[in-house]
Amino acid sequence: SRMMQIVIENAGAEQGYLIIEQEGRWLIEAQAKIDSSEPSVFQSIHVDETDAVSSSIVHFVARTQDHVVLSDAVNEGDFTTDPAVRKHGSKSILCTPLISQGRLSGLLYLENSLTTGAFTPERVELLNLLTSQMAISLNNARLYKKARDERVQRKEVELNLKKNEERYSLAQRAGNIGSWDWDILTGNLEWSEQVEPMFGFSPGRFKRTYE
Repeated sequence: SRMMQIVIENAGAEQGYLIIEQEGRWLIEAQAKIDSSEPSVFQSIHVDETDAVSSSIVHFVARTQDHVVLSDAVNEGDFTTDPAVRKHGSKSILCTPLISQGRLSGLLYLENSLTTGAFTPERVELLNLLTSQMAISLNNARLYKKARDERVQRKEVELNLKKNEERYSLAQRAGNIGSWDWDILTGNLEWSEQVEPMFGFSPGRFKRTYE
């Protein structure tokens, strides 16, 4: 959200979109407008299912990992017949890849439908610096999310194991049965808490060996 706001304020764009690849699909995950105080994030809109951006430009940049800068998109360049370009009467468009450590992290799509030549070489150079930081931020966010998801998943597994153990123990007490587990490689033998009383031993008094 912060990076999108910074980009819009410094790029000369009316609006911008952050586009992320997920499972082979390019999705709009954030949108920022110059006249809006807060970017809209986590939209997950497929670029092929909306006319908010030119899907042909997005796919071209994703494939070539090279940026596209158009000064008068509706009248000049290779995308004049694109439906989104024609519908918006787009003038200035810039779409650039977000690359960090040689990895494509996402795409930044900027548009100014009022001014031709809005994305000057100076602004493009500034955007290169900003998008490098954005790519690093995206990678860090992905790593954080992955670690967080793994922690949540591990806690859920541990909780389920604990519940299963409690139910298993309750079932054994109710049925007056016991169980044992022998690790053949280590020789370790574990008895459930019901076994020792069944053989007349107090808890902790039985020597747990296979013999």
